[in-house]
Amino acid sequence: MDKKAYIKTLEAVIAIVAILVFIYTIIPDRSIEDPKTPPVVKNAQNFIIKEISSNELIRDCVINNPLCENSDLIKNTISNNIPAGFDHTFKICETTNCLADTPFDRSVYLTDVFITSTLENQQPKIVRIWIWRN
Repeated sequence: MDKKAYIKTLEAVIAIVAILVFIYTIIPDRSIEDPKTPPVVKNAQNFIIKEISSNELIRDCVINNPLCENSDLIKNTISNNIPAGFDHTFKICETTNCLADTPFDRSVYLTDVFITSTLENQQPKIVRIWIWRN
């Protein structure tokens, strides 16, 4: 009688293993993207932020010109330094609640810089840049 119980238990274990193997092979693998910013994007972001921070013409445009987002000066500074194969958008914001239209099905890499004027005339602005793969 004990042999029949061992055989039934062995059959049950083999059936469970077979079901688990079947389920594991049927369920598709989900590729998980690395949440880290790619080095080429990180380098571009750092260069653009440094250029915006140190260029007096761009700083003056950001602080004093409400239409600076449409100026060729800042557009070219950003567009010319975006890595190949990536797209971008940017905004100049007065508050931290600043959003832009970005693709919802891709990883979007955000960077920003806080630009202020002199101590006498404080009109801080935030330049935000969103970058994503085409």
